[in-house]
Amino acid sequence: MQNRMAMLAVVVFAAAALSAQDYGDADISYGTMEAEQTWGGLGALWSNDLTNPVTPAWTGDNDDCVVGNPVWDSWSSYNTLTINVTEIGHLFIWVDANDNGVFAADERYVYFPGTEITQPGNYTFTNIIIKRTTNFSRNGLNKCAVRITLQDNLGGAPNFNSTGSFYFGEVEDWLIDVEPAKFVVA
Repeated sequence: MQNRMAMLAVVVFAAAALSAQDYGDADISYGTMEAEQTWGGLGALWSNDLTNPVTPAWTGDNDDCVVGNPVWDSWSSYNTLTINVTEIGHLFIWVDANDNGVFAADERYVYFPGTEITQPGNYTFTNIIIKRTTNFSRNGLNKCAVRITLQDNLGGAPNFNSTGSFYFGEVEDWLIDVEPAKFVVA
């Protein structure tokens, strides 16, 4: 037990010395999420961010975890999003489904709730709900804001909020294409 605790202390110290913070690059209205120590985990690349928020909004960060070029249906409960994961951790996404500039608790999706992903690979979120009667416009025409986090248990329990911080992991903010609204209300 003492050896394991000593090894954990060395790992934590080394990670703190060698890595830096990672923030998302969403518009400031979405709030900020910070991985206090990052060594990647979402896609192949990660960034060590010196400022928060990262600018320019939506393009100031190394984001590469979304697989393919998804286009979501504007009126569906069956949209999907596949994420490339390269480390262990709890995988969360928040989808600004109402285009109001906020990631709300009811817009959170968790992959295997309560369980860490233990193997690298592609993980697909299913049943993402979009019910729009107008086109998305806040972040560009027909663009839906998405925050993705991979949070390791090392350093504490995962953060279930779309803002704040967690100790080890990575944050990526994305704009996902959405088809024009099908059921327009005048």
